Amino acid sequence: MTLPSNLDAERHFLGCLIRDGATFPEGIMPSDFFEPKHQEIATTLLDLSAQGITPDEVTVTTALRDAGAVADHITVNDMTTVVGFSAANPAWAEQVVITARLRRIASVNLRIQKAVADGNADPDSLLAYAEGEFKSIA
Repeated sequence: MTLPSNLDAERHFLGCLIRDGATFPEGIMPSDFFEPKHQEIATTLLDLSAQGITPDEVTVTTALRDAGAVADHITVNDMTTVVGFSAANPAWAEQVVITARLRRIASVNLRIQKAVADGNADPDSLLAYAEGEFKSIA
């Protein structure tokens, strides 16, 4: 099964944040990003913000290098170049969150499928588990 993602939305969203020196919005977590390099960049943006440092290409790439991240100056430059002069689009952040929620739903589904395949699973326990997980996703 292919997990849902929107790498273009992730790339454009992060590129605009870096280009504009914008604050990372509340409600979005690095784990919401599908691409591991994007997760590293999101973590770096949050770390820089916590230190009171405005992100730009230099501060982000330096922090990534210092952290030993896989994402590098080429990745960051590509992001800021791709967005060009376009305005930040709130739909990009929304797509990051939506696809992260869909991946969490798929993960719950896979865990339930594995438990059902075991043959000894308690249906009531699985339903309670699913209900709790789905509530946390909602």
